[in-house]
Amino acid sequence: MQKILKLIAGVGFVLLAVLLPVETLKSASPIPDGAETGIALLQFCLAVNGLFLLAWAFAPSSWFQTAGLPMQATGLNIGPEGWAKDFPPISWRSLGLLTAVAAVLRFIGANRDLWLDEIATTVNYLRRPVLENFFVYGSANQHLLYSVFGSATISILGETEVTTRLPAILFGIGSIVGLYLLARLITTEQQALLVSAFMTLSYHHVWFSQNARGYSGMIFAVVWGTYFFAYGLARNRTGAWIGYIITTTVGILFLLNTAFVWIAQGLVYLLILPRWHAWRTQHWPLTRRVTLVMALVALLVAEGYSLALPQLVEWYTQVDRTGLGWDNILEFVPVVLQGLRSGFGGLPPAMLIVGMGAAVTILGAGWLSFWRQSPFIAGLLAFPVIFNFVILMVFQIGAYPRSFLYVLPLALILVVRGGIVLGDLIARHVVPAGRFRPPAQQYLGTAFVVIMIAASAVSVGYNYLYPKQNFTGALAYVDANKRPDDVVSAVGLAGSSYREYYGPSLQFPDDVQELTNLESTGQDVWVLYTLTRDMRLRFSDLFDYIQENYELVAVFPGTLGDGAIYVNRRKSQTTQNQLETASAQS
Repeated sequence: MQKILKLIAGVGFVLLAVLLPVETLKSASPIPDGAETGIALLQFCLAVNGLFLLAWAFAPSSWFQTAGLPMQATGLNIGPEGWAKDFPPISWRSLGLLTAVAAVLRFIGANRDLWLDEIATTVNYLRRPVLENFFVYGSANQHLLYSVFGSATISILGETEVTTRLPAILFGIGSIVGLYLLARLITTEQQALLVSAFMTLSYHHVWFSQNARGYSGMIFAVVWGTYFFAYGLARNRTGAWIGYIITTTVGILFLLNTAFVWIAQGLVYLLILPRWHAWRTQHWPLTRRVTLVMALVALLVAEGYSLALPQLVEWYTQVDRTGLGWDNILEFVPVVLQGLRSGFGGLPPAMLIVGMGAAVTILGAGWLSFWRQSPFIAGLLAFPVIFNFVILMVFQIGAYPRSFLYVLPLALILVVRGGIVLGDLIARHVVPAGRFRPPAQQYLGTAFVVIMIAASAVSVGYNYLYPKQNFTGALAYVDANKRPDDVVSAVGLAGSSYREYYGPSLQFPDDVQELTNLESTGQDVWVLYTLTRDMRLRFSDLFDYIQENYELVAVFPGTLGDGAIYVNRRKSQTTQNQLETASAQS
């Protein structure tokens, strides 16, 4: 049956390559004169994919038939029936409750202001027809598959803050289920539920599940893909490998960073193989299958990006990357710390440093525990982020902390295991012997993790204090306090966000000269800006002029780091004279 399905799929891909409606695709492209290269690449990839599947179908079945890796090599919790061991029915009810809580938390506040990257995504991609999104790659805001899902969503439901974020919300909810299954595969039932509860109540996961971009989709793909990869190696089931191909392909189409996880998983498999002679005799069939699965992921990803590949290559080779992330570790680490501080309700720096030391200790204890259980599991949890970080540093590619967001569910697994290990260690060696010691040994580790989850739950409330960026609040303040003839302007990235979404009627000076021209009208001038780091990097003259000549009258905070909206005003000479006259008369 599998052979027949591969033959049908292979023939289908070849026929699709030959019969592809080229003229229809050209008419759907926003750049019809430049679409030929992308369409030719798509035809080539489809043909290669078809031939690949046909070759796989005619390959001897003995090439791939094997029972998978032995349990002692993987350390996974898989019983004879194929499911995780001791999977009680109550777990489904607990997981259902966590999923419902996750849904509520991710829908609350989803109707508040979009932040500037969400605005850019909505304006440049989500408003396009669905098919057109496959042809364009004009910025790093193009998270391809999110653009496709988001475009379909707002075309059906209309454009609001909620509908632009709806795919992110749904994938965020779905990742809770995937994380439970993954954790249950490598650890105990109790720890799996604690891990799922942790991410359900995670400030950062809630924040990015309400972010109209591909990050929650990436997390969804990583947890499900890692689950299918581990299960596939242990059981070598066709269904598991199909699940891995789909989820990993989807993840890379959501965000290219997922490719680091995909590559790292292949490397982890190579590292845990037995000695050469045992590999050739025992695991060569499985290695063939893993290689073919990895190749099929590459082919499908190539097809997904093929139409936009010319623009993608051009953007990454020619774009001015000033301000697009940090390529210096000394600058990168403080930004990570600031993001973590936001996630815990703005802890004082000293407490944050102490907390980070404790977190590193807990993570290390969890990883060492998994290493003793199985180097394979320890590698799956740690190698993707190590590989990603090394590549970024070696090639000096600027990155934001959110580039590593896929590590969140993997880190939570380590934190829960580490917290329980350390708690048990304290119970054995610190709690005095006596009548209370056995319960302490049994529950102290779990209590320690529950306290961490409770702290995370408290931090979730910070997500609802402010919008990600309060564009409408700042503009409403100006409207309430300005005179009818005052000039209202926005500069830098705030300017692009107001121009495209929240305030197209404002003025948008690009430099000092244009701003002074507005001042020459004789009216009071208001200036709104955000992201002071970007202002200093790309609009330094304009930023310095505002700091020297304008009064900061209001600040509207947001949950985005450095995302506050600053409202500044410069009184005209006429206004100043009137104020001086009124002051003298009084």
